[in-house]
Amino acid sequence: MFGWRKRQIANKVDKDINDAAAQPVARLSAPPPVVENKDALYTVGLNPAGNTQLVVKINYGTATLTMDPGSVRRLIRQLEATLEEQQ
Repeated sequence: MFGWRKRQIANKVDKDINDAAAQPVARLSAPPPVVENKDALYTVGLNPAGNTQLVVKINYGTATLTMDPGSVRRLIRQLEATLEEQQ
C-alpha cells in the first residue's frame, strides 16, 4: 500500500516538473560589460553587494575603498567641509 502512495506522489512531482519546464522562464539580462579606463585617475561604482567602491590609481597599481551608504554620506560631508563658502 505504501509503495503505491509513493508512486502516486512521484508521478505528481514528475508532472509538476514537466509542467514547469514547459512554461517560459523570465531571464535577467546579462550585466553590462565592465569598462576599464586605464587612463582614469579614479573610478566610482557599485559592487555586487550594492556598496560604493572608489578605485584610485596609485604608482604601482590601484587602491580600492569600499563604503556602505552611510559612510558615503559622511565622506561627502567631510569633503564639502573643506570647500570655501561661495558668496
